[in-house]
Amino acid sequence: MKKPTEKQRKATELILLGGKKQGQAMIEAGYSPYTAKTPQKLTESKYFQDLLIQIDDRTLLEQLLLFATDDNDKRASLQAIDMLFKLKNRYPVISLKIEAYQDELNKLKEVETDDKEEEIDDKLDKPEEQTEEQRGEG
Repeated sequence: MKKPTEKQRKATELILLGGKKQGQAMIEAGYSPYTAKTPQKLTESKYFQDLLIQIDDRTLLEQLLLFATDDNDKRASLQAIDMLFKLKNRYPVISLKIEAYQDELNKLKEVETDDKEEEIDDKLDKPEEQTEEQRGEG
């Protein structure tokens, strides 16, 4: 398995521990401004994800606590926390999607059940038409 490049390491450190925006961190790490316009090339890479795993969450939480308690720039604090949750995949997006699919499936089942019940009710309400043989007209 290849190791992350020095650029990837430096950009990751600047993003996660330095509180830099992704594009800015990438430029400071040596990436071109063109590449820095698409930071997901870095953040979605296997190398970046591997680096995230190696970082102790306590260190990140301590840094976030500093950002969160900084009265000077609350917006940066919230952005840093949001970014960390996204990077560490801590938002419950998948479970929310599963719940939404489950709700939709339940609705479809209810509609299907209602349709079948309505069909049965219709059959019970309408007497079956007798054939000529049943009426004795044959």
